[in-house]
Amino acid sequence: MSISRTYITNSISFNRILIKPKIGDILIKSVSVMTTDGEIYQLDILPFVLEEDTVIQNNIKNCTAIIVNVNHPYITTEAHLDDCMVVNVSRSDHNVVGTLNTKPVKIGVKNFISVITKIDNKSGVIISADVGIRCFDNIDSEIINETIRLGLGDSRQIIVEEDNLFYDSDEVIYYKDGLISSNKAKIENGSIINYDDSCIYISSPSYINDHKKIYISENIDIDNNNNIYIKNEHVKFVECSIRCTILDANFASPIIKYIGVISRWMIDYFLIHRMVEVLDIKEILHRMYKIALMKWLLVLMI
Repeated sequence: MSISRTYITNSISFNRILIKPKIGDILIKSVSVMTTDGEIYQLDILPFVLEEDTVIQNNIKNCTAIIVNVNHPYITTEAHLDDCMVVNVSRSDHNVVGTLNTKPVKIGVKNFISVITKIDNKSGVIISADVGIRCFDNIDSEIINETIRLGLGDSRQIIVEEDNLFYDSDEVIYYKDGLISSNKAKIENGSIINYDDSCIYISSPSYINDHKKIYISENIDIDNNNNIYIKNEHVKFVECSIRCTILDANFASPIIKYIGVISRWMIDYFLIHRMVEVLDIKEILHRMYKIALMKWLLVLMI
């Protein structure tokens, strides 16, 4: 059954609502706020199952209370609800720009690596990542050392400097004085005209709309899924580190749970071991025989 509970706060105006579960599988059907004038506004969020601490952004001013509507088979009264979850509020002094650095990690590589993320509350957030790539051969000698920039937010936009757009861009806009301008910066010969040090420039790379690899260097290509292709056949291991610049102009308060890399070698390893878990050895050998026979027939046909 559905239960609604009104939480009166000691704060006049808050921009963050924190909900902490004490049990699992609580369905949050809606969250509303009440202003000092008694007006009630339902926040624009979809129903979700509360499995972990969750931050909900509130952009309504002069709020004093929160109304939460939930559904759970064991929650039948407001008293039960207090035993099952905790609701708090806060008003944070928001830092619009932040950075995050990962420690270097070394992995086996086959063909390509991919940057993977899990980020909550990332709508409208620009996450511009410099991915450092050091490649090693089978005797652990370094043969490649490069850095590329990727957009890890929903828009895949990146932050750029005066004379380094990194990629051909559909447009370059800028952030200044708390706002992202709708005006486009002027670009000439790969540089921003009338560059302003007080602005943060945001580029929308053209390649994110293309379904093909693009050339970065003689060693590296990338595609619009943020796959990084290593073209040197002597590379056996890659050491990656990531430095992210995060622009949260819309006060979404992103929660970065992880940023990392995965390689084709790791995917193949998982698939092979998953197959061993599911199949017995006779079935595996039978499938390998069929694959080898098909390859032999193809050679004969050619």
